[in-house]
Amino acid sequence: MYFVYFLRSESNPRKIYAGYTNSLDRRVGEHNHPDNTGWTKQFQPWRIEAYVLADTEETAEIVEAYFKNSAGKEKFENFIQDNPHHPNPKQGFFDALV
Repeated sequence: MYFVYFLRSESNPRKIYAGYTNSLDRRVGEHNHPDNTGWTKQFQPWRIEAYVLADTEETAEIVEAYFKNSAGKEKFENFIQDNPHHPNPKQGFFDALV
């Protein structure tokens, strides 16, 4: 089982990061770790914004690739703005895709 996830920077809320992993807690910890040398280091700390389960790594890679591009990120942001009364609009976004 894999997780496709969105993280939002707490230091710069306009920054969103999409990724996939087989261990969500471990991966978020890696993004927030002081020894992180990747792109996400400059916008620490990160919090989980939303995630969805994928049955296979191949599926997770495909979904992640879509959300790493600007169209996918824009679609995510627009859903949240367009559904202010949804009980959990961030997670509801993934529900709407199914």
